[in-house]
Amino acid sequence: MGGVDRGLLKACWVGLLVVALAGASACQRHVPVSAARPAVVRALVWHGGPPVLRAGTDVRVSFGLGASGSVSGSYLVTNAQGVIEERVSRLAFKPGTDTLTVALAGANGHPLPPGLYRLIVLVRDGTGHTVSSTARPLLDMRPVRTRVVYGVPQAHGRVALTFDDGWTYGPWRSVLRTLRRRHVPATFFVPGGRVKVFPSLARRTLAQGELIGSHTWAHVLLAGRPLAAQKAQLTADDRAWWRLMGTIPQPYLRPPDGAWDRNTLKAAGSLGFSWLVLWDVDPDRGAQVPPPRVLAARVIAQSRSGSIVVLHLIPQVAKALPRIISGLRARGLKPVRLDTLLRALPVRSGSLRQGAGAKRPARTHE
Repeated sequence: MGGVDRGLLKACWVGLLVVALAGASACQRHVPVSAARPAVVRALVWHGGPPVLRAGTDVRVSFGLGASGSVSGSYLVTNAQGVIEERVSRLAFKPGTDTLTVALAGANGHPLPPGLYRLIVLVRDGTGHTVSSTARPLLDMRPVRTRVVYGVPQAHGRVALTFDDGWTYGPWRSVLRTLRRRHVPATFFVPGGRVKVFPSLARRTLAQGELIGSHTWAHVLLAGRPLAAQKAQLTADDRAWWRLMGTIPQPYLRPPDGAWDRNTLKAAGSLGFSWLVLWDVDPDRGAQVPPPRVLAARVIAQSRSGSIVVLHLIPQVAKALPRIISGLRARGLKPVRLDTLLRALPVRSGSLRQGAGAKRPARTHE
């Protein structure tokens, strides 16, 4: 170490160590360290059965939140097809049992039309982890004023293919196959009794993205029946779709044979059916069903922008469907679902067209 005094060097090292320890101790005294841990979400579980909205626009849902502290979150409301109708964020949730008030209203503040919706809650904890709930069904069955529609002239270049009944398996399956292969969406009015007989076809109809509406439980003529009897038919049909398929046919009703009266409007409106759907193109009217080629020719010739075409799930229609689709497209008419067609209708429009070829119901006003 040359001429350096070893005792002096040792003293210097000891002094530096004391200074370092003193500095560390000072830091510990003046910079407190929080012992709080961020909240962690473990699970979100729904309580009770699916809420049913029968008045107003707000529905309350209850759930259990497994978390170590309060957390923030948001919710989404989607329609039956998975399209987001409402999104609300910056919500605070507490651990344990909590409730959430959901307003079934669109971006413009107007109530959403009755039908099936699904609620999804997203919770974000203090660690940045997001937990998503399962989709909670919300059944909107508010009373409404039912409107009668035969066609939508404002739906330029579009028509709606609709299919009724479903008495036998083969034609229903064939129609679904053709629609899938041709990439054509459609609307089905199958009585609840037939849904119970052919649940696999009903599931395939929904899985394929087709729209459904009510055609009563037992395909009975509604016109002339007491109000209670008409409501019973619609309620039984609702129950069949819900129990077997987890959905409901609101807001679309097609009375069998197009027969309706004032009690039909009252019954439908009280159960959330916004639309009583008839038609302006009926290719198989008459005592005998025409052959497939004639069926197709009638549909192609009679259809125009905004037409609602009534067809039935029978062999002749199943065979005619490919020709119908090709013929409509050749005329510049695009087949769409009924809800797509109705979106072209002004909110307060009174122009709900009646076609010359339609079966005339007992009433023809809104």
